[in-house]
Amino acid sequence: MPSGGDHPLAGPRRGADAVAEWPYWPRTVRIHPLTRLVQTADGSTVIELRVEFLDRFGDGTKACGTLQASVFDERRGAADRRPIDNWEADLRDPEFNARCYDHVTRTYLVRLPVAAEIFELGPVLYVRYDCDHGRVMLDRMELRTSP
Repeated sequence: MPSGGDHPLAGPRRGADAVAEWPYWPRTVRIHPLTRLVQTADGSTVIELRVEFLDRFGDGTKACGTLQASVFDERRGAADRRPIDNWEADLRDPEFNARCYDHVTRTYLVRLPVAAEIFELGPVLYVRYDCDHGRVMLDRMELRTSP
């Protein structure tokens, strides 16, 4: 029998097919319930956005792609929503990805600055995640306030 260094170890297939079927890619995005509007000690207002990605087994996983967040005023109804603000985060940047990932909650935490008046609008937060392997995922949440 050859020694371990004489031949490559058997492992998962590699290549485009293997990437497409990798079981740990994010399959869903969820705005985590810890997401909220807060006023910071210096008086500014931010959305503490926590985003969770789940693989096909429903387990938390990291992500690589583009994350977009948008806030809307939906007091007139979803059909007549009005944009308040939007942001984009590039989770493909390894340093940014590592800085935003919280190992305790298994979520990404991004602080989004907003105007204080947002508290009065009953804002609704939407996220869109464009995964590097082509999948698009969406979620929404009515923001809680803690002035």
